Amino acid sequence: MDDSAIDRHDEEHELQSTSPPDSALSRFRASYHGALIFNLAAFFIPAVYGTLSKLWVANIDSSLVSTLDAYTYLSCVVEVLNEGLPRAAWYAFKHIIRQMTRFADVEYLDPADVGPAGWKIVDLLERLSLTFTLISVQSLLGTVLSIVFLFAAPAFVGAYVPGETRAVSVKYIRILAFDSVASTLNTAVSFGTRALDKPEQVASFTSRKKDDIDIFLELALVSTVRVGGFEPTIHTVATIKLVCDLAGAIAGLLYFLYLVKKTTAKQAIDTRGLRWFSAHSLKKLALPGRWTFTESAVRNAI
Repeated sequence: MDDSAIDRHDEEHELQSTSPPDSALSRFRASYHGALIFNLAAFFIPAVYGTLSKLWVANIDSSLVSTLDAYTYLSCVVEVLNEGLPRAAWYAFKHIIRQMTRFADVEYLDPADVGPAGWKIVDLLERLSLTFTLISVQSLLGTVLSIVFLFAAPAFVGAYVPGETRAVSVKYIRILAFDSVASTLNTAVSFGTRALDKPEQVASFTSRKKDDIDIFLELALVSTVRVGGFEPTIHTVATIKLVCDLAGAIAGLLYFLYLVKKTTAKQAIDTRGLRWFSAHSLKKLALPGRWTFTESAVRNAI
């Protein structure tokens, strides 16, 4: 692929990215004030909900608030995973065209089949391969981390939680152990939508639905205005969070796959050669990912 083809792709991509959205809501969100309001809401609503959730747990048993704080330390470990390869994906997607000097670099595409618009197909297929690999690897790492949390819960609780609440806290940590899978999967899918030039569409969809259901269930079952006759425990809070996070992650993955099918069908692109894991794609993610992973590990350790 010569430089002129790359430049034409960049120009067309920029024009496509800056073209006016169809709906009024999308146009408002694309404006400065709309983006500001959406970003403030995305920060404000979860922050208020997190504070209220702690207050509701304190209303159940004030001594259990330390359990929520202890789980924050485990969340830092998950955050390191979520800031390793996923953050590197942004770099990989941005530079993928300039990194390809010949079509033979793409392992699942025969150079003889490339036509005049073949470079566009290569671009999308390569980005999708990176995304599928990212989702698979992050899901595997999240599962391994969940198993570690499951068995290490007693030792972890013993180090951070007062003695009188340790038994309850161990069960809480074990319930939320597999929340790591939901978090890594959700993050990988959210970053992966960059491959379809829709960096926020899946993330906003899953976050909005998950938060709405989570807030509704906690209001109905845990809050001070909960359903009469129901006595919640801290394990109720953990179960609600786990179910909502897993449901949100799975819904996001299904929505992403729908967008992939819709986009490739519209452009008549054959995706039968794509695989959920590619060592070729993992290498492209791992090289920049080692720096983002190291930076996140050091920052969270401090």
